[in-house]
Amino acid sequence: MPTSAVFTTTYVESTVGVAVGGRSGLTAFVVAVCFALTPFLGPMFLAIPAFVTMIMMPLSYSISDGIMLGLIMYVLMKVGSGKKGIRQISSTVWVLFVIFVLRYIRQSL
Repeated sequence: MPTSAVFTTTYVESTVGVAVGGRSGLTAFVVAVCFALTPFLGPMFLAIPAFVTMIMMPLSYSISDGIMLGLIMYVLMKVGSGKKGIRQISSTVWVLFVIFVLRYIRQSL
């Protein structure tokens, strides 16, 4: 008798394969590999500001842009977590956040 976790995983793999039009077993294999990697990559994605910093440095070809986006993401996550998170942000980080956001707004105009 299959457990609910196995059934859910199988259902998700099947749904993904059908949604992208996969007819061979390759789509199910790719999804299975991705599921197998989640225990190892999960903690990296949970540390979202650090992950954004690591990813944006090579994608933007700029270390400073990666750091700025990581700090912006840090503040947004703390603000999103409520009053307790907002109180944990220092005044220096708030000043840097405003400067970095204004820089990106100015850059986009």
